[in-house]
Amino acid sequence: MSTSTRTLRVGARIYRTRVRHEHEAGPCAEVLTLRSDLPRSAPLKIVFRAGADRVVGDGWPSGHVALRGAALNLHRPGVARALLDEALARGWDEVTGQELDGWTLFDAARARMAS
Repeated sequence: MSTSTRTLRVGARIYRTRVRHEHEAGPCAEVLTLRSDLPRSAPLKIVFRAGADRVVGDGWPSGHVALRGAALNLHRPGVARALLDEALARGWDEVTGQELDGWTLFDAARARMAS
């Protein structure tokens, strides 16, 4: 299980990203956590919980999620960027801690990556 932090540059802003696998609140989950370089930044947690037609890597390989035959690797910078852009478009302000259901962002993130 990888918990290393990576850097994602978006314009002048720097985000720290981390992907990890969880078993805490119910079914397995893959969690992408992002935090900006703003002084009072609070984390954004994008959580993908396993469920019907919702597949998450069971510890190895960590960071892989799939829905309806489409997959995302949360470790890839382009995927993290697309999920970040979608969260910002939906109102995350970088200083308010927030947890989002990743499945609600899945299709929009894939569309952002395709364009």
